[in-house]
Amino acid sequence: MIKGSEVGSFKNKIEGYQKSINLIETRIDQMDTYIHTRESVIKENKGLSELFDVLQYKYKTLSDTLDYVNDLWKMTKNYVDSALDLFNGIQAKSTDRSVQNLTVITSMGVGATLIGLFTQKTPTLTAFGVLYFFILVAIGFTANKLIKYIYTSRTYKIVDMEADKNIS
Repeated sequence: MIKGSEVGSFKNKIEGYQKSINLIETRIDQMDTYIHTRESVIKENKGLSELFDVLQYKYKTLSDTLDYVNDLWKMTKNYVDSALDLFNGIQAKSTDRSVQNLTVITSMGVGATLIGLFTQKTPTLTAFGVLYFFILVAIGFTANKLIKYIYTSRTYKIVDMEADKNIS
């Protein structure tokens, strides 16, 4: 369970993880070139010919290990991307509901203003009109704060997927 007010901080943490993962992934991808370069240096060095079979095994094992680390890293990256998508969805859902509620409140304000204008013969600026305007602004502001409070206090349930349980 996560509160709406905590979504932003969790999302920021995951984005930080994502940046680190991308940096490390780039470094891991560079290792393949490094392994093959070192291997070719050994092959070209005539003085190491008696050790060639041992060194060839070493580089083959290192290459296989690199492939394994690459696969693990892709899985880690997919997991972080999935978590980031989840938090983006929660944040978008909260924002969408806030916009819908503000649209209703704004429509009510516009409707009340139009009714007020059409019931008067000629619109004039009066003290009551100015007060009425500021009351509508205060109601809209208060409603916006109330809606924001409701959605930041709301808790969201994050469900484990069956695939995640089977990975261990």
